[in-house]
Amino acid sequence: MIGLDTLLALGILVNIVKGGDLLLRPSQRRKVQSLFERLHLRLEAQRPIEGLQRLASERGQRRLMLVGIGEFLLVVGADISLDIWSGGSATIGSFGVLLCSGAILLSVLSRPLVTRLGGPKLMSWLLGDLSVFAFLRRFAVVFIAGITVLGMYQATLWGAADLMGTVDPFDTLELPLEKVGPGTLVVGVGLLVAWPPFVYFWILTQVAGAALSMCVLTRLGGLLLKVVRALAWRLAEYNQGAWAALVLGTTVVLGLLRLILTGAG
Repeated sequence: MIGLDTLLALGILVNIVKGGDLLLRPSQRRKVQSLFERLHLRLEAQRPIEGLQRLASERGQRRLMLVGIGEFLLVVGADISLDIWSGGSATIGSFGVLLCSGAILLSVLSRPLVTRLGGPKLMSWLLGDLSVFAFLRRFAVVFIAGITVLGMYQATLWGAADLMGTVDPFDTLELPLEKVGPGTLVVGVGLLVAWPPFVYFWILTQVAGAALSMCVLTRLGGLLLKVVRALAWRLAEYNQGAWAALVLGTTVVLGLLRLILTGAG
């Protein structure tokens, strides 16, 4: 069935191209070709990595941090809303509310430190070479280093929580204030301390990863337009006379066969 669907789709595509070539006037054909050329040039002109240069300033780094804080608020709000919508209770207690509020406040207050501790320099280093593969190598270094440091800190915090006999650090978010002991308070403070660098690393990797993804998509889009334009030109040039009639008849037969098999199924 998959093979039949593939052949039918190819037949329909070939006939659409041929039908457009027959129905469109010369001026309309030129407009279609011009549209493909403009789309291709627009994709070729896209430079997502270069767009990150505005983040290599103090203002850009502060905005980057604010976007990360905004995403954190959205994630918390969405999680609570889904819990309530599904009929359950919100998975955050009064101590969790206090921790989240403290994390937001600490992240806002740490914005000046982002620029003082080298945020613009880090972004400038990432953008030292705007070629895709060079940026990918530097991004990989930042990503691996960040994951390693945060992973080591998480392992230390989780180990401390286990030694003190408290709950999982993330489970502390579900506790009410009256059930918080000294060990749980220490774990909560540990989460707060790590939150600003985590927010920065979180949003930085998202932004840089999105730029890399856009580069790949624009390259693939440009390649796809080239292939489609070349195939359409070849089909319009060679799919004539008896060949065009044969393709049309074959497509009709395939369509009827597909209907028969669908009805039988």
